[in-house]
Amino acid sequence: MLNTTIPENDCLAIGLVGVSENGISEGIKNTFLSISMAYQKGLDVEGKQQLGIGFQTTFAHRKLEKPKLLFENQLESWINSGFSNIDIYQFGSADFSYTDINAGLIYQAMLNTKNFISVGASMYHINKPSRFFLGGEFNLERQLWSHIALEKNIENDKQIYTAFLIGFSKQEVNDVISGITYQFKISKTNQFSFGVWGEKMIL
Repeated sequence: MLNTTIPENDCLAIGLVGVSENGISEGIKNTFLSISMAYQKGLDVEGKQQLGIGFQTTFAHRKLEKPKLLFENQLESWINSGFSNIDIYQFGSADFSYTDINAGLIYQAMLNTKNFISVGASMYHINKPSRFFLGGEFNLERQLWSHIALEKNIENDKQIYTAFLIGFSKQEVNDVISGITYQFKISKTNQFSFGVWGEKMIL
């Protein structure tokens, strides 16, 4: 049905995913249902340049129960999940739901038969979900990620892929990822890849 309405070099994708997590030792139970939609538009007749945009809405339910014995690594797990300002003497449990909105934009171009470039940006927790409860609070700060990547085709079905990603939160750089991967065919249906990637977290 959509083939008659979407141009040849365009693509529409719709996705639905559900995730359930149960961390018994941390007392965390999470349930997520995400609905995603993305559209990629061809910018020329050959389809060598494309611009894509995507949106995702997540319906989340979180439950946190304080275990009988509470250790430092459990508190760290709570903090990494978005919980903060926990008063272990007042806090007993938290049970709440929220909606999370994410979006992204990407530009892709085939420079020539051997070189392909990609530049993009995405924003997570656009609506900054926040909840308060007795003995603490839950906050997801808005995050912005940007990237630039280059893929180079070498003779005999070999490729080199390199990328640089940078993450922002609270208007500060807090994460940088970069690396390079080399890939080649070992048979008609199998490929082998190896590379070096590094991450620098700035707290």
